[in-house]
Parts: sequence; C-alpha cells; structure tokens
Amino acid sequence: MTAPPAPAAAVSSARPLLTAGRAVQLASTVSAAVHALLLAGCPLVLTPDSGEYLNAAANMLSGQAPGMQDHRTPGYPAILAAIFWLCGPGPGGVLLVQHVLAVATTACLTRAACAVSRPSIGLAVGLVAACEPWSMLFATYALTETTTLFCIAAAAAIATRRGKAGWAAGAALGVLLGSAVMLRPALQSVVPFMLIAWVIGRTGPWKERLGPAAAAVAAGCLIVGPWVWHNMQRGRPPIAGGSGWVLFYGAAMHSLLDRDDDRVNPDIRRVALDALAPGASDWHAMQAVWRTNAHTDPLAAAELGAWARRSIARHPGAYAAAVWHSLRWQLHAGDAAHPPMYDELTFLLRRPGMAGDGRQPPNFQNVGLFPEAARFAMPPHAGPLQRLFDAVGEHLSGIPQVPLFIAAVLAAAVSAWRRRWPMVTLIAGSFAFLAAHCLLLVPVSRYALPAMSIWFLAAAYLAEEVAAFLGSRLLGRAARSAGAIGP
Repeated sequence: MTAPPAPAAAVSSARPLLTAGRAVQLASTVSAAVHALLLAGCPLVLTPDSGEYLNAAANMLSGQAPGMQDHRTPGYPAILAAIFWLCGPGPGGVLLVQHVLAVATTACLTRAACAVSRPSIGLAVGLVAACEPWSMLFATYALTETTTLFCIAAAAAIATRRGKAGWAAGAALGVLLGSAVMLRPALQSVVPFMLIAWVIGRTGPWKERLGPAAAAVAAGCLIVGPWVWHNMQRGRPPIAGGSGWVLFYGAAMHSLLDRDDDRVNPDIRRVALDALAPGASDWHAMQAVWRTNAHTDPLAAAELGAWARRSIARHPGAYAAAVWHSLRWQLHAGDAAHPPMYDELTFLLRRPGMAGDGRQPPNFQNVGLFPEAARFAMPPHAGPLQRLFDAVGEHLSGIPQVPLFIAAVLAAAVSAWRRRWPMVTLIAGSFAFLAAHCLLLVPVSRYALPAMSIWFLAAAYLAEEVAAFLGSRLLGRAARSAGAIGP
C-alpha cells in the first residue's frame, strides 16, 4: 500500500526559497537597473587607445588589415566593426552592446559563484559584482575591458559548472578563451589554468574528458589561428609584441635605467634620455617610447627591453621594490610617488561627466583622428550615478581589489589544504596574470580587472568554507549539549 501524496503546501514549503537560478535573476536585475541608469546618463568616452581601435575597425570594414601597433590584437576592433556594420558608425550601438555584456558578466559571475558556494553567498557576490564601480564604469568607454570581463566571467561559469565534460561546453570554453586572448594578449597566461581547471573539475572517467578538452583547444585555435598566421606572414610576434618597451616604460618610471649603459644603440639612448630629461612620469616614459619608435619598430622595442633587463640585473633590490609598487598599483592602492603616476581609475570614473577642454567634443579624451569622428560626439551628462562617482571616487582606493585579492590568497590556501584542485588552478591562473603585469612593472590599475572575475569566485568559495566550518562547529556544540541534558 502506497502512502498518499503529500499536500501541495508541504511540497512547496520543502523547496528552497533561494536557488542558484533565482540568485542569477536577482543579481542580473540589479545589474540591469544600474546599467540602464548608466546608459541614460553617461556618454561613450573615447581615449587615445579608443582612437586606434576605431581606426582598426574602419580598416577591417573596408577589407584591410587592422593596422595596429604590435602590442595590440584585433579582437575589440572586430567587435566594433561588427557593431558598425549592423548599426552604422556611432556611439549608440557600442554603448548598448557593452552595457548588455556587463549585465551578462554579472549573471555569469553569479552562476559561477553559486557553483562553488550556496545560493545566498552566490547572490551576495553577484550583487557586489553588479554594483562594483570599476567594472561597470568601462561599459561607457570604447576600450577592451567590458568585452574582456565578459569572456573571462563566461569561461569561469563553464569551468566551475558541475557534471561531465561535454563537447559543446568544451568548444564554448575554447571560443571564450581564444576571444579573451584576442582582446587582451596578456590573458595567454590564464588560458592553460582555466582549461586545466575545467578538465580536472569534471566528473566521469578521464578518457571521456579528452575529447571535450580537444574541442576546447581546437575552438581556441580557430579564433587565434588566423591572427597568428597573419603575423607570421609579416614577420611579427605570433600574437602580440611590445613586452620590451613595456618593461622599459616601467623601468624608466621607477628610475631603474642605467643611463651610462654603452651597449645601447647610441641614437636610441640619446633620444630616450632626452625624453626622460624632464622627469620619469608616465608622460615622459611614453615619450621615450614614441620618439624611439619602439611602439612600431620591433628592433627598437627589443633594444629598449634589453637595456631595461641589464639595468634590472644591476639593481635587483630596487627591482624587487618596483615589483611591490607595481602590485600595489595593480590593486588600485598605489603610491603616487612610486612611480610618478596619476590615479587613472579615479580619473576615468569622473571623466564621463567632464566637459573637456573645448578643443574636442566633451566625450573625446585626446583621441586623435579617426573616420567619421563627428558621429561619435556626445555631450557630458552628470546623471545620478555620475554624481555619486564624483563624490566617492577618491575614497575607493583599493576597494574592492585589495579585499578580493586577500580573499583569493586565503581561498588558494584553503582549497589546497582541502584538495579542491580546480579552485586552486583557477586562482593560480589569476595570480599568473597579475604577476605578468607586476614583473613588467606596469602601474596601470585597470589591467588587473580580469583577475578580479576569478577573485570574486575565490571569495565565494572562501565564504562557503567558512560558513560550513562555523555550521559544523555549531552543530557539534548542539549535539554535545543535547547529550549533556539527555535521559
């Protein structure tokens, strides 16, 4: 004889109030509301980097090669070209696509956080990600950050998903990781860690994981391969160059250069030192790069890089201190005197509401020349979020980067102790990405934002472990108390 079915009320009461799906919906709704305000209240801001991307997009639309500097990749110009092909040149399509991708990024991060923690923790992490100012800010800039963050967040959502390895998931992961590299070449350091984390985190026999893993590699190669072939044909680095002059730029700003190095090409040394004579600020260091043509000439870039490496070898202690200061800058907690650098993130937070210098449209920030520029002019508009950014921007140094970084370090230790190797591998990839920038002495805070996507997941995992530990302690105390007062 079977038991009668439970009443509908009893069945419904057994369902959890908050599920992973509901957490994603709530966080995405908040993110959509925030980005609706941004879309209505902030123009598309164009920077010098934006000008190069817009020119590359115009070249691609006309069937030409992108024509960019060697340290750039064509991912973002390809996205711009697709938007302009669909919507025509102008800021509207770019803003709409980037704000939609920002909301999708929140959804992916919330889903991934729920995969490594309970839904309540995943929701909390998703809400923080939805309201975190630095990431949402870049939806209003014609820069790579928003699209890159989406690719990493979506890849993390796939990598942390429970279950067996699937061919479709592997191919999607490969496309996302390949696209991330085409947007930000430094993300090559994250790709192997993300792929390994996905493979070792799957269930089922190892032989069933090899095919989907091969699909991920093949899909990534399909994204990156044409660009590698193009560069091989013209004798350029396979994906991107520029590490030589980037290291020189950092070494110059940290006053590490040996100015008496007679192994440097005399003409390059003279031009570079003339540019650095007034000081070692960001502007003067970049002037040295531009005047030596190192940003376009691989031989000049290699010469500057060799000069920087020899100087570093002579001053290892000073280099170690410079790496520490670069780490602080990557975490948006840098010292403005080490090296002489302005707080770029805080400036960018305020820039959409500024009127400009009057020589260009208000939303142009030294953008240079590019096709159909007049179509991109927009007035400044200080909406409610922009007024909030203006008020609190200077008080957000290191927030949330430093707490998230500390959480990631602790999560790495806990996950290693608990033998949660997929989480260990994910966090290690974010640290490799961060280390690449620090070792090159890069003091630009926005470059570390992709690592934050993984640190959000690390914070969710750490919170889950802490909650589970405290819960077990409370249950143990309750059991002991029940035993003490038993019959």
